[in-house]
Amino acid sequence: MRGVETRIQEIRHKIFTEVARMAYHTEWPVKDRMEALPYKIIPGEKGNFRNDVFWSVL
Repeated sequence: MRGVETRIQEIRHKIFTEVARMAYHTEWPVKDRMEALPYKIIPGEKGNFRNDVFWSVL
């Protein structure tokens, strides 16, 4: 269903937005921004999705 927005689509949108922002602002250090990107998009230390929870247990 195309009209239904899910949490995954919201995360994808945020990722593409941040990557495009990094492409236009070339003076920003890319390596530091790439490492901080997951913490900016999904704040917090505990995973919310099944895949995140699985990897945090290991």
